[in-house]
Amino acid sequence: MSTVVTISALFTMLIASFGLFGLTLFLAQSRTKEIGIKKVMGCSNSTIIYSFLRLNMIYVILAVLISIPITIYAMSEWLSNYSVRVEIQWWFFVVAFLIAALVVSFTVIIQSYRAAKLNPVDAIKCE
Repeated sequence: MSTVVTISALFTMLIASFGLFGLTLFLAQSRTKEIGIKKVMGCSNSTIIYSFLRLNMIYVILAVLISIPITIYAMSEWLSNYSVRVEIQWWFFVVAFLIAALVVSFTVIIQSYRAAKLNPVDAIKCE
């Protein structure tokens, strides 16, 4: 049972990472003109990367704030049916947030760097 749950969790994380990668790629491509205009106006690559990262981290923080109460309630109800009580520790949520933030940061930085290093003239012309 433990092996099945572990494999399922790994597949879930893989699918979620692919979805995040696709969403970030879509956002970078849809904001190509904006990135080109920012570069023409003098923005550096790090400023463009920071703007993408800040937006996506806001989404991660919002998702964590919404999911924590739901998770605490659902896990408390589920674990109350067992004779041996297991307490939900606060550091579970911190570790989950750090892993999500790390995956989001890595994906967003790579995709936004690719979008930021494009020639601004080509980015403005393409649309």
